[in-house]
Amino acid sequence: MIIVGGTYFEQCKFPYDEELWGPGLRGVSAVQNITSGENTLYTCIGTNHETQLNLKASSYGFASEVTEIPETIQFQYLHNHSNARFLPPEANEYEGEIDSVRGDAVLRFGLVEGTAVVNGTRVVYDPQSAEPDPFHKNGSEAEELTIVLNKHEAKEYTAEDSVEEMLADLTEGQDSAEVAVIKCGASGAILREDGENHEIPVYETERVWNIGSGDVFTSIFAAYWAEKDWPAKQAAEKASLATAYYCSRRQLPIPEEPVEIEEFDPEEKPPTIGEEGPTVYIAAPFFSIGEFWLVDEVRRILLDEGAQVISPYHDIGGIDDYERDEEIADRDLAAIDEADTVLALIDNCDSGTFFETGYAREVEKPVVAYGNEIENSEYTMLEGTGCKLYDDLATAVFKVLWTA
Repeated sequence: MIIVGGTYFEQCKFPYDEELWGPGLRGVSAVQNITSGENTLYTCIGTNHETQLNLKASSYGFASEVTEIPETIQFQYLHNHSNARFLPPEANEYEGEIDSVRGDAVLRFGLVEGTAVVNGTRVVYDPQSAEPDPFHKNGSEAEELTIVLNKHEAKEYTAEDSVEEMLADLTEGQDSAEVAVIKCGASGAILREDGENHEIPVYETERVWNIGSGDVFTSIFAAYWAEKDWPAKQAAEKASLATAYYCSRRQLPIPEEPVEIEEFDPEEKPPTIGEEGPTVYIAAPFFSIGEFWLVDEVRRILLDEGAQVISPYHDIGGIDDYERDEEIADRDLAAIDEADTVLALIDNCDSGTFFETGYAREVEKPVVAYGNEIENSEYTMLEGTGCKLYDDLATAVFKVLWTA
């Protein structure tokens, strides 16, 4: 199989991690146990990282064809569910071009640094961009095409609002594909082929490493659909399970049968695409700029994942907005009663946040807690009353959505 995509240096601050990956390199590494023969990666990279790329090619057993760019692009994440920023700022002006890539099974990822023209029998296209270009815009051709996008990319790609309208446009519109897949995070994925929709389950795991999860889904789907000629629905189901394996263990390549791996026991969750998401109450201190920012960030992520969110800071107000303390307390507790689950942010945890989590457990609401540095001795009462504590934000967010 041929994989065309970026090789980027990725850095995450919380939890800390840095390594050379990117969609292309991660994708070709992911599929090595699944595809037959030697796979080839077409990518762009600066000379400063070619040695690292060659070492990975030797380790994972793939060939590489490199287009040189002035500097390897870096993607920086504050946490492993944050929006990334890339460096250098002028990277999207590099105008790198990978041209005339031909093959029977081709996976094309979008490139920050330029474009890639491909021609294949079965081609999978994942634009990986907030402003995705149509597949055929740069002259790429495919006898059979699958387009894989997340929900936000699909909205930009099609200019439609509902998932049903997006799928119809992707498979019946001007730049139509034989198959379209929309990834919907914690809600699963949905696939359309021959006018019929198929919902794809998601798998709950104990930990969730979110960076690169979409790369793995698309790569494994391409390996089964484009290379092995599997039906699209079955390929997507394999891709979802493989993504769970990657998110929980962060190991590549993906085994052909992940469920046979010891200590990998994911729980299949029914897809909830199109359904109203759970109502999540955010219990957190908001007395400093950092605390305000974190509440705002968590609220944004939950809304993006389709949840209904009650944030006291955003939706109820502070003590200065009420004449009596009892008024704000009553409204906070009524909101917890209304919620399906509670997400507690426990760094610098104040008495109000502890009280909210205690009340939530008293009324039998599930509580998931996130803290960057969790010392068990400090949170004995939280764990002792059934709260689930996590030290990375992506895991906490997915867990609160799956727990509801």
